[in-house]
Amino acid sequence: MITVEKIMAIGFDSERLFTHIEFDYNDFAKAYEKGKVNCSEFITWVDERAVQTLRPKDIRDEYHFEPKYFGEQLEKYLISSDADSEIVYDFASSEELKKCDPVRFGIDYHDALIHHIQNVLNGNFTVYYNCFHLLYEHKKGILDRLQYIFETYGGTEELKGLIDEYSKILARANAIRLKAFEMDCVAENPEHVSPMQKLPYEYIKPIMENFIDEIRLIKSEEHGVLKQIASFLSAMNS
Repeated sequence: MITVEKIMAIGFDSERLFTHIEFDYNDFAKAYEKGKVNCSEFITWVDERAVQTLRPKDIRDEYHFEPKYFGEQLEKYLISSDADSEIVYDFASSEELKKCDPVRFGIDYHDALIHHIQNVLNGNFTVYYNCFHLLYEHKKGILDRLQYIFETYGGTEELKGLIDEYSKILARANAIRLKAFEMDCVAENPEHVSPMQKLPYEYIKPIMENFIDEIRLIKSEEHGVLKQIASFLSAMNS
């Protein structure tokens, strides 16, 4: 009798979507070691924190969700509050953070991403696919919660219209994500941590310039829509 050990993980699947995945344990262990070898030159922290172990909590009661509290969190996001900075500083040591650019919080993430895209245009590749995926994934998380609030707690047609507007912003962020994914695929260099880095500069330049323009618009539009939504949520009763 052959026993096959399985491991369940949360990460990016073959379509670069963040989801749960099941692996054969031995295959996962081999892939992990190979990944460390391929990534260590470019992502120096990979030897220490390429994988995080999560311990599921027992859910005994229904999660207490308050639209008003979520609205308050949106307001912090819009002013780039560092109120939850301890989460970042718990993840990385102070010595490691000294080697990095200043940490950006909230909506200022867009500015940090633009800065690194501009680095690419200046010949210094400091951005890769996951950066663009985060741009999309974070907005998807916000939209999922807004739709949950509207379906569970109700709301006005005006709020529904704002949520629909936010879904369009998400679609634009997803278009950037998909283009970045396409660039990695076109590069045909899966062993590299950032395959798009191997593409000709003439190919990359107009795409990156378009990314900068789009991300600036996305940030501006997101700020306006979420500011109105946060006002609605702050007035809602749980």
